[in-house]
Amino acid sequence: MCIVILFVFLLTAVYSDWRFGKIYNWQILLGGLAGIGFRYYESGPPGVLEGILAALIPLFLIFPLFSIGTFGGGDIKLLAATAAFLTPSRTFLFLGAAFLIGALEALIKMIKERNFFERFRYLMSYVHDIFTTNKWKLYEEAERQPTTETKRHKIHFAFPIFVSALLHIGGLY
Repeated sequence: MCIVILFVFLLTAVYSDWRFGKIYNWQILLGGLAGIGFRYYESGPPGVLEGILAALIPLFLIFPLFSIGTFGGGDIKLLAATAAFLTPSRTFLFLGAAFLIGALEALIKMIKERNFFERFRYLMSYVHDIFTTNKWKLYEEAERQPTTETKRHKIHFAFPIFVSALLHIGGLY
C-alpha cells in the first residue's frame, strides 16, 4: 500500500510541475505525512525519527542551490517529503540517483534546444564572476535576459525525483 501512496503522490507532483510549473504545498504536506506514517508503521517511533531525519537531509544539502536560484523551493520540499518514506542512508542514494537523472534530463533538453554550448558558456561565466568578485549572486542575474527566456532553461525536477523513487521501489538501489 505504501508503494501505491508514494507512486500517486509523486505522479500528482510530476503532473503539477509540468502543467502548472509548481508543486503545491498541500501535495507536499500530504506526501510528507504519508511518509512519516509509513515510517511509523514500519518501525514505530524510531521510524518517525528516521523519516524526519531523512526529510531534513535534502533540505540542508540542497538549500545552497535554492539560495542562488538554481533549484526551486517546491523541488526541495518534494525531495524532503519523498525522503520521509526512506531511511537516512537510502536518502543519500535517492538524492544521487535523482541528480543523475536530472542531469540527463537537462542534457537531453539542451541537445533538443541546441543550446548546450550557450548554457555551458553561461555556467563558466557565472563561476568566473563569483571567483573574481568573491560574491554569490542569483544564477539568472548574470544572464540579463527576460524572465520568460530564463524559464525556458529550467527543467522540471519532479520527474527525476519520480524516476529515482521508482528505481528505489524496483530495488535498483
